[in-house]
Amino acid sequence: MPELMIDSGAFSIMTRGAKLDVESYGRFLVDYGYWAQYKINFDVIPPVGEVTPEQCIECAEAGWKNYLYLKGLGVQGLMPVYHLGEPLYFFDRMLDTVEGVIAVSASSSWVSSMQQRWYEEIFTHIARRGGPLPKLHLLGELNAAINRLPWYSVDAASPFLQAAYGGVALFVYEEGEGKGLRQIALLHFNKRGQARSRGGGGKPAASYTSMEEYPPLVQETFNRAYEKAEPLFRKLYPRKEPTMDVGRFKWLISLISLVETQKRMKIKLFVGLGSINPERAAIAAGTELQHSLVTFATWSDTEGTQRGWRQLRRWVES
Repeated sequence: MPELMIDSGAFSIMTRGAKLDVESYGRFLVDYGYWAQYKINFDVIPPVGEVTPEQCIECAEAGWKNYLYLKGLGVQGLMPVYHLGEPLYFFDRMLDTVEGVIAVSASSSWVSSMQQRWYEEIFTHIARRGGPLPKLHLLGELNAAINRLPWYSVDAASPFLQAAYGGVALFVYEEGEGKGLRQIALLHFNKRGQARSRGGGGKPAASYTSMEEYPPLVQETFNRAYEKAEPLFRKLYPRKEPTMDVGRFKWLISLISLVETQKRMKIKLFVGLGSINPERAAIAAGTELQHSLVTFATWSDTEGTQRGWRQLRRWVES
């Protein structure tokens, strides 16, 4: 059965000043999100920039207070969030009291090597405590870190982010030690629909004049995703042609590439859908997303949103 995770939008509050509150989130979970398997706590994130230890502790306490408030409403599947910079005793409190999944979040302002060391310290701390391995969800990361540590689940919004800049992201999942999920290319297309660059996974872009010049793995991955994206696009948008200068079509190719890797992964990969409407609910069903992530920050109490939410629910429960 497909699984759904709901994000509270705390990151949007911190980065964009979104006006959200825990009471509204609680009402939403009780009225609309009660059937979703996972809900991320309405955590409190310190502001970007120089943050003092006192600020980290203050935000951690506020986030835990919100967690207890939502639990008091009867919310099931609620995930508290442990942030980089918070003292370990906050994490120990979660390990001692939370029966389900615990989310882990590193600040995007930290370089990846520092984030990786912090992730490793978390699992080292767990090993020292002894006992069974807890279920940890890695928030917003889609890099090598997910392949080296025993996460329960991760989430990613890569297809949306790449498509926002006109690109097509391609992914593969490879078996074997030191391998796993990786992005193999980030394609850009000119107005004639011709691929003109290659990159991804931290690799520099290289110019090409035609698709035939790409490495075989990139061509094969693109063609498989394209073949599945084209009929779905025509079904969703019967009045539009699926050409490589259409942003929604490029996003759909990226999404399908990620979904195909999702099916092979040993950990759960939740793909971010952002706001929910009938179109995106149909996309989730059409691409057979196994694990989806929607964000409360983009919720609007309109008929279109509610219709999309009902449609997504019917698909998940079918």
